[in-house]
Amino acid sequence: MTNKKISVTIIMPTFEIDKSEEALRHILKQDYPKMEIIVVNDNPNSKPSDSMLKFIKANKIKLINNPINKGISESLNLGIKASKTQVVSILCRDYFPENKSWLSNVIKKLYSDDKIGCVVSPIVWPVKAWQKYPFLIRLLTFRHISKPQYGGGNYKKEVFDKVGLFNPKNYAFAGEDCDMHVRIKKQGYKLERVEDKIIHVHYDKNSKFSSALKKEQRYGEAHGAIKREYGLLRRIGLFDFEIRILFLLGFLISLFINPIISLFFLLPFFLASIMQTIYPFIRTKWLPGLFLYPFIGIFILMIQTIGAINGFIKGKQNK
Repeated sequence: MTNKKISVTIIMPTFEIDKSEEALRHILKQDYPKMEIIVVNDNPNSKPSDSMLKFIKANKIKLINNPINKGISESLNLGIKASKTQVVSILCRDYFPENKSWLSNVIKKLYSDDKIGCVVSPIVWPVKAWQKYPFLIRLLTFRHISKPQYGGGNYKKEVFDKVGLFNPKNYAFAGEDCDMHVRIKKQGYKLERVEDKIIHVHYDKNSKFSSALKKEQRYGEAHGAIKREYGLLRRIGLFDFEIRILFLLGFLISLFINPIISLFFLLPFFLASIMQTIYPFIRTKWLPGLFLYPFIGIFILMIQTIGAINGFIKGKQNK
């Protein structure tokens, strides 16, 4: 079977369906011939406009409207169950493939080896879009204007038969992809990469700082739940959960003994935040990020760590 005969379903989970058109247009420009699109609207309060419904119908896109907010894992599962193809590809509504051959290259890589179960892509935050964010959102996300992080997911459908679907119980709103990738590797599949970039426009000029902080907490909870499920010493970076929690406990305890000593326990958080500013500053030349992010970075790492403790204790992410 040639790659061009392999059928693909692209699943797009979204919480803001009327803001999904731009991403859908990027998908429709792909040069891959055997492709269908399923949009899963996970916000019952966000009804598609007439123009959006017309666009969906004109392009033969299947729409699933969740009656309640189910979260990303369950939304993906609904899309997978509705798909009838050999490959499932996941693109959120803020993911834009940079070139028209992205999907063709993904399928070529995915079927280059029988043992490959999933292919990921480099995810890039664009500077121009980031510059339009509100000041606090720019500051909060400054570290993301960095080197590409590989993510997303393009799966052979057979993978789900062996490892199961995404886990909505433990990873309702974040961490579902990391959990799936661990399970895939445990079953003997390989995780491979393509170098075709996906542009990630996560926020916009109307984004709220409080919502962005909640995302950081959820990322932390997912991190802790993954640690609980797959082992505390599974490393996810140098300054990881089990290291951060020791310094956080030292900080809290020393506050009651000697506040000056407590500053020592903040130092690793501060140094980690400084390291996160180097590459973003090279890309943006944004001085507020260079001078202010190391301080807000401490705050972000604290929120993530507290979230991770909660996720580790409960073994799941809060809904």
